Amino acid sequence: MNRRDFTAKSLASSALLATLPLSELFGSNLPSGELPVLSYDQINPETKDQFKTTLDWMRNNGWNGFLKNELKINIDLSSNISLDSLQKPLADIKQLRTIKGLEDFSGQQLIQPGIPEESLLYHLMASPRVKSLLIKSYPEIGELEALENYIYSFVDLDRYPFQNKDNVFLTVLSYEYRPGLKTPPYYQNYLDRSKASRMVFSRCGVARIGTDPLNYDAENRLFTNEPKAANKNNVAVTAARYGLFLVELVDAKDSRIKIMNRQKEEAKGKSPRRFVCPIAKITDTDAYQIEYGHHHINEKLYRLSQYRYQDRAIEFNKDLDLEKEPFIRVDSSEPTLQKNDQPMVDTMAVGSSILVTSIPDELIRFAYQDGKLLSVPVPEGWAKRMHSNRRHSAMKLPNEYGKEVTNVIISDVIYRRSRRVTSLRSPKIAPLFLNIKFEADESAQSGYKHIDGETYPGTGFEDKIQKGGYQTIIFEDSICDGCVAAKLVSKNNSLSGILEEKSNQVLPAFSLVTAPDFFPYIDSNDIRASYKPGRGVNTDQDFFEGGTMNLSGIRQRGNPALRNPFNPTEPAFASTLEENKSHDTLTVVVSSGKNMDDTTNQPIQNFERNFLTSSFLPDTGTGVFFPGWDVTYSAEPGKVKSQSPYIATYGLGSPFPEDMKLCAAANGMWPVTSPDAGRTFQGSLEAFPIVNLKPNTAIPLMDQEIGIHPNSPAVKTHRQSPNYGWDGEQGPFVEWRQNNLQVNYTDIGRADYLLNLLDDNIGFDMSQLRNLEGQEVVRRMDCLRKTIKKVDHKKLWSTKLWLINAVKVDDWSKPFDPKCLPNEGIFSQIDYKTPQNDMLSGKGYFFVIAKTGKGESQNIGDLDDTDEDKKRLMLPVKKMWICQITTGALAFTQIKKDQKKPGKWKREVWYVPNKEKENSQA
Repeated sequence: MNRRDFTAKSLASSALLATLPLSELFGSNLPSGELPVLSYDQINPETKDQFKTTLDWMRNNGWNGFLKNELKINIDLSSNISLDSLQKPLADIKQLRTIKGLEDFSGQQLIQPGIPEESLLYHLMASPRVKSLLIKSYPEIGELEALENYIYSFVDLDRYPFQNKDNVFLTVLSYEYRPGLKTPPYYQNYLDRSKASRMVFSRCGVARIGTDPLNYDAENRLFTNEPKAANKNNVAVTAARYGLFLVELVDAKDSRIKIMNRQKEEAKGKSPRRFVCPIAKITDTDAYQIEYGHHHINEKLYRLSQYRYQDRAIEFNKDLDLEKEPFIRVDSSEPTLQKNDQPMVDTMAVGSSILVTSIPDELIRFAYQDGKLLSVPVPEGWAKRMHSNRRHSAMKLPNEYGKEVTNVIISDVIYRRSRRVTSLRSPKIAPLFLNIKFEADESAQSGYKHIDGETYPGTGFEDKIQKGGYQTIIFEDSICDGCVAAKLVSKNNSLSGILEEKSNQVLPAFSLVTAPDFFPYIDSNDIRASYKPGRGVNTDQDFFEGGTMNLSGIRQRGNPALRNPFNPTEPAFASTLEENKSHDTLTVVVSSGKNMDDTTNQPIQNFERNFLTSSFLPDTGTGVFFPGWDVTYSAEPGKVKSQSPYIATYGLGSPFPEDMKLCAAANGMWPVTSPDAGRTFQGSLEAFPIVNLKPNTAIPLMDQEIGIHPNSPAVKTHRQSPNYGWDGEQGPFVEWRQNNLQVNYTDIGRADYLLNLLDDNIGFDMSQLRNLEGQEVVRRMDCLRKTIKKVDHKKLWSTKLWLINAVKVDDWSKPFDPKCLPNEGIFSQIDYKTPQNDMLSGKGYFFVIAKTGKGESQNIGDLDDTDEDKKRLMLPVKKMWICQITTGALAFTQIKKDQKKPGKWKREVWYVPNKEKENSQA
């Protein structure tokens, strides 16, 4: 029976229960069909004390006033409260659900034994939608933990009606509480008014690396990557939270759970896969204590040293020990597995749960062994069998059995209309990309010289990269994958019942410690939810490569090299037990299956995104791997054809910013965390074979966000301040040169994210993007899609036009100066500051879009002989569109060369679409 249905069946007797003495309130003689709970006297005294302390904390921080004055609940929270009053049915639940922040609350009582999400006190404390000026302080993890443990402690595990006891296990889960908007499933029922706030669980957690210590934002109930320190450009590490739960493994159609990304075969009941159905959290008691352990591996450089492509190999110096740091870094709570001088991850116990974080450090670091800076020879560039070992200026290490090009053609071209995600299932046996622009040079004080347009001017840069034959410096980063395990430590042999029976079958969680999330308040479901029926927009149609599938949609086993720290001879995710149960559902996100009580007849606005949220669960990680941003498909060398792939982090670039640059340039290929650098580099990107299309911009970033160059009109003409963008680069701009229009832009080959990170004056600027929210990003995508359709009559993924400038407009009903175009030449004849469509009002954008010539680009540095522009190129413009756009209205004018008058340009009148038609589309 669905354990959530027990609550409804108990309401008839709730009045009677409220009159019982406290010691009998949760007695064992409950009517048939109710959630089996323990008596109050059976709850661990320490758990009760912590709960009472939390009630005192709430009283001292304004929560009493909030309950009385805003919620009209006349109760005094304190450790002296008559606890039976917390279980009484709330007087007017209909009225409560009209209050902002409570619309998606599904319970009936202040405390519902065993069910935190149906306990109003927990909802108030844990939901980021609940805020009030009366509240002086919001809860830290410790307060949530105490309240959560108290509620879960009432579940009588030995009397729970399991469907199949053989499928019951103690399991480590990553978990959090979410508003209804973010509970499973995702976009199919995104506007389902019955969706409720729920506890959400996964066997995988996603922590992220950073330069600064952990920072918890209590008001918004989230880990923020914004540092507490003054430098907001930096990035704080973020944690994943884990707890030990008793779970039953069930199939996808079990009514007790909902799955965030259920596959078609699972929905039809044709899959043997099993998913976790959490029964209750296990908390420390006077009978036993939970002990957590972890095991994490970073073996990216070791896999690099083992790389082979037929007779080609990566040859490190034979004097190096490839079994030690930095080639293999193992951080484990089990001493016999530990291989690190310095830890990679930090664990912090919070009550009965644990936080896992990366150790704050520089995002990239030079790799040393025994004090010696490491380097490796760069082979000559080659191409064979649709594979090559170069991608722009990076060295590429393809899997010789991989079918990368075929995969893209099938999923991105042939099946584009029906696809939701590109599979790209060519597993990575080593880091797919390697930065090779730091040439070892013992004569230099730093030990290297950077390969760029200054050290190798003209075509020397490209020749140097292609010919190889030099030693390139090796870097390392803190990305790793691992497991979080647990065991119950009995006190005086006091384990009994189901816990004793299952104490030797504890399943670990998969732990990812991976790259920073530049969009912490956005996830792919925000974007996927915008593809609603009737909008004429197919899922992922804006993206030429990749898509919005997240890690919750991946069905794959975890890295078999990981060991369980409590059983170090056994793989963490490859035991017979795992293979037969849930080995490929590690990253799936689930919640309980109960919907809102629709008998209230109240409008439930839980789908409104009126709150900030970030997450450490896998549905905020990327699920498209080429190689990916968070993780990738991997396989053992020599076993690629016979062995199914698995999830690991060593297939990411070495170090991670090397593939991050290529991912970001591929038209927002992984928009869960990947900013879109398509327009920064578009002129220098390579067209994909057969279809002759380049990746372009799908999620437009504004000029300020991608960086404003000191030679741009924004600076030279309009006196704006130049800046570096989120990635340390600077965006394209239009120049008027000798009666011609040119686009000045950055060459992706000469751009180097590693060099940016090593420069204290540049770096990555996390402050540019971290506060962007889903509604803003979807609005940008909608406006760009609409603009391209009007000016080019094509889908966004198939256009060859280039978004040069993008400026946000707060209110189009007023004149607006975008301050991004020259004032000379043809631009002096255009009034682009005044709205040209009287329907333009409210938020929108100013877009400058260009069609460039097919000729060879020119290097600005060689042309002007200026060192600062050695990595910038220039392309001639054939046509240009200046666009004023909102989601409901559009106006644009076209500029093009006058074919009858050489050296002259002309523009068309402003195009304003039919107002009646425009209204219907809005």
